[in-house]
Amino acid sequence: MIRLTFLPSNAGYGNAFILKFEGGLEVLFIRADVNADRVVNLSDLSYLANFFFSDGACPTCSEAADVNDDGYADLNDILYLANFLFSTGPEPPQPYPDCGPDPTGDDLGCENYPPCE
Repeated sequence: MIRLTFLPSNAGYGNAFILKFEGGLEVLFIRADVNADRVVNLSDLSYLANFFFSDGACPTCSEAADVNDDGYADLNDILYLANFLFSTGPEPPQPYPDCGPDPTGDDLGCENYPPCE
């Protein structure tokens, strides 16, 4: 999301304003779709486990890997996803099951997520 702030200019130009840009364009993604194939299933769980335990590929969208939306992509996300897939655990928070921006602010990012482009 880009925020534009109009600030009055102190340069003495009457109606002049300064434009201030904050943030950047948000990448849309599907939470828990770690391998970016637009489906949340066992392959996403496997992708996360390979990343954490077997030096597997890093997810291109850390936000998608933050399955429980606690602001971290960590082992708790593996447990959350396994509980959702194999038990009666809660589904991943928004944006799930469709593409969308992250409704919560955190320091994770999303370089790209082709299924939602």
